[in-house]
Amino acid sequence: MKLTSTLASLVLAFAAGTTSAAPFPGGNIELLDVSKPQGGNVEVMDLSKPQGGNVEVMDVSNPQGGNIEVLGAFDGGFAKVCRDIMLTNRIVNGKPVYSVRAICPDWMDQNFKTELQLNRCLMNDFGHLKWANLGHFDDSCYDCKLLSATDDVKMACTCAVGAKGTIGTTIALNEGIRNQGGAMWCGTQIGTRVPA
Repeated sequence: MKLTSTLASLVLAFAAGTTSAAPFPGGNIELLDVSKPQGGNVEVMDLSKPQGGNVEVMDVSNPQGGNIEVLGAFDGGFAKVCRDIMLTNRIVNGKPVYSVRAICPDWMDQNFKTELQLNRCLMNDFGHLKWANLGHFDDSCYDCKLLSATDDVKMACTCAVGAKGTIGTTIALNEGIRNQGGAMWCGTQIGTRVPA
């Protein structure tokens, strides 16, 4: 009950436009629907290892007594809760396909091995890696490696710059990959997940 009333208070404060509302103690919250927030049920879809305190309200309809839809509270941050992070690659049709692997907990602290193909997350924009759903960066980037497997999880690659040759580029994978329910995600793309 304490969790339900805390969540309802938090959502009501955001719906009312209160900027001084304190975030849920310790965490990210993803809610799909709050019905009758003053005395009803709060459906919590994911409290995946709360860490940062960010709540993003995407749609508020009839905020005084209706439904409040919170679509996402996650952009990245998987490195805070996942361990054994590594970069792998395999050759498919003569080209490398890069994936990031890790062991990540779900909201009940059960660990899962998860793997996410980075070509589903990144694009090569004239030699610069950028976040993009199904960006297929590895069609024009190669020799990728992790420079660090903690904090920002920085990856370096050599990428084509159109017809002008190649340049070295880096990206912090922690900025765009999140752990949600023991699986790594980037944007709308989900990685594989098996019990660890």
